[in-house]
Amino acid sequence: MGAVAAIAKLVFYNFKKWRGIAMEVRLIKENVTRVKCSNKNEKFIIDQLKFIGAVPIRESSAYTYFEFEGDVATTSKYLGLR
Repeated sequence: MGAVAAIAKLVFYNFKKWRGIAMEVRLIKENVTRVKCSNKNEKFIIDQLKFIGAVPIRESSAYTYFEFEGDVATTSKYLGLR
């Protein structure tokens, strides 16, 4: 895990504790960010992302994954997470 991804994971971990969100955001390669949402806790967020046209790259029984162009800061800004 790169330094940027480690810092982003720490920041979002603290953010999740504050907001009660079980979402994980990772920089998987340059300018590509993966968002992992819990189907149980983030059902509303998943539905909203699908409504605005985001297409999940993978759906399992526990998690739904989305990929967005841009770094973690840009993605979190546009998703309203900061």
